[in-house]
This record gives sequence, structure tokens and C-alpha cells, in this order.
Amino acid sequence: TELSQISLAFGDVVLKGDLKYDSDAGLQSAEFSQLQLSPGDVAQLSMAPIEGGYAVKVRGDQLDLKPMLKRFFGLGEGSTGGVSATQVKQTIVLDVQLKQALGFYKTTAFNLDLDMSLRGSDLQRVSMQANLGGGNSVSVTTNPTPDGKVMSVAFNDAGTLLRLLGVYARVEGGEGSLVMNTIKQQKVDAGQFLLRNFALIDEENVVQILGNHRDSKEMIARANKLSFRSGKVDFVRRKDRVEVTDGVLTGDTVGGTLRGFIYTDQRQYDLTGTYVPLFGLNSIFQKLPLFGPLLGGRDGEGLLGVTFAVRGSLDKPDFQINPASILMPGAFRSLFEYRAKEQPRVE
Repeated sequence: TELSQISLAFGDVVLKGDLKYDSDAGLQSAEFSQLQLSPGDVAQLSMAPIEGGYAVKVRGDQLDLKPMLKRFFGLGEGSTGGVSATQVKQTIVLDVQLKQALGFYKTTAFNLDLDMSLRGSDLQRVSMQANLGGGNSVSVTTNPTPDGKVMSVAFNDAGTLLRLLGVYARVEGGEGSLVMNTIKQQKVDAGQFLLRNFALIDEENVVQILGNHRDSKEMIARANKLSFRSGKVDFVRRKDRVEVTDGVLTGDTVGGTLRGFIYTDQRQYDLTGTYVPLFGLNSIFQKLPLFGPLLGGRDGEGLLGVTFAVRGSLDKPDFQINPASILMPGAFRSLFEYRAKEQPRVE
């Protein structure tokens, strides 16, 4: 069956083109000369069957990515859950070239070039490059390993990238990388996220934690902006959760640590950590040969610190603090720490 001059419109979405369908073999080809997900989109889409799925090619001057990010991957404000990637069992090979790709918070990726193979939630292969404006860029590559694959992401403007994806809007600047090793037999991803020279801006939740220290209050009063030299998060991703095994932030005035769980299936936080005021001075105590381990505590926790917990839904987490913990130096602070309790795993 051949259908020509198709014109479909629902909401802001518009599709115009032709397709061929076989009653036994299914879709044979689709050529849409107009693909519009939002007003102002100018793009074209073509589809062809491959073994186990379909090859999809997208070309265009502009395409709004927000509907796809929101509906298929559950990102962004007001996500409805939509169609999860895990519900798509076929292999989808994407070949995308766009002059402009529109994201959340009025951000744009320029000259997006994407080659990706996806089967359900398994990202089998990806190669992507895009400019984020102002000389900044992001690149993603995957390479096979003996027990799975490794994905590497490099960027020099984390704030714009996170806003583009609709993940988090209050990071300014930041260059770094994400390296994630997939171990197929164990069904886990082990990764490390590194970030340098960035700041958190206008974050009310940070004020809740930091506002219990006098020097921090004065710093917040001057400008609701916290600058950091570096951040590191080691994590393990499983089917139903992300475990933060070690998270450390360092700055001249502020530092901290983080551990715990993000239950992606339940959309719940259970994270605990320590906020360290005056980090540069605090960290000196860790280097003292005799008293460092006693007064400085664990790596990144310093002499003085305030323990906190982040719990509850991903949309509206509950922040808890223990002001009494700042009175206890180093190793003794563990008496006042919150504890993240690991729930039974879903295999």
C-alpha cells in the first residue's frame, strides 16, 4: 500500500509526506518532507526498516527537542511520564543533523550531529557533537570493552547543557566530563562525573542548608551564588536506582560531601552529606600528621561541618539539617550523621 500527500496535524505537531506499507512485512518506507513538533520547526524525516527495527534520518534547519525529551525520557518540567524508552523493544538507529536544536529554558544547540543506536533502554552506540554557543560545545562517544562498553561525555558549559536537557537550571558555567562503564553481565553502569569551575545560583534548597552557619548567611546575603573549584561524583546505576558512592565539592569558601540513593523507579531521593563552611581553611586540618584523621574527618569533610539529608520525591524533595553537628569536630560528627537506607533491589 502506498499513501501519498499525507497531512497529519495534532496540537503543534505536523507531519506531511508519503509512506509505503506491506501487510506482511510492515512499514517499508516513510518520507516526511515536513516534520514539526513545535511552531517554527523546519525539518524532514525519513524511515526505513533494518534488522530488528528501523533507521530514522532527520535533517533540518530547526527542531524543538523538548517534546521528545519530555515524553520519551521523562525529563524537564511538567513531565507526564509519556512513553518510556523501555516500552520500545525494537532497535532504532538515529541519524540526526540539525542547524538548531531547541531545548528547555530557551537554550539552543547549534550544528547538532547525532548517530545513535537504541534498543529499548539500552543505548548501544552513540556519537554526538554540538555547539552550545559562546565557543562552548559537548561531545558524546561510546566504545566497546571486553565486558560491555564505555560512554564518554565531554563539555565546557555544564550549566547550559543541563538547562538544554531540562535536568537542572541553577548551574552556571562548568567544564568537565562523564565516563560511564556498562558491565553487561552484572547489569550495572559504574561512572564518574567530574566538574570544574562552576557555581550554583539562586538555589533556595542550598540556602536551607547553608543558612545555619553565620559566615554562610553573610555570604548568601551578598549574592545568592556559591562558587566551586571542583566537584566529583562516583556512582553506580542499576535498573531501579542510582547509588552515589562518593560525592565531593571543593571551593575556597564552601565544600561538602554526598552519599546515598536516587530511586529512579519510585522517583525518590535518599541522600545524605555534610556541608563544610570555609572549606579552604577547614581542609588544612586534614593534612596534620597527628590530628588530621581525628579533627579533619573523612575526605572532604573538614574540621567543621553541618550534616544534612535530601529525601522525598524528585519533584519536591525534603531537606533536613542537624545544626548540632557543627559543634562536633571531624570523626565525632558521624554521631550526628543521617543514614541512607538501601531498599531491596529490583533485578
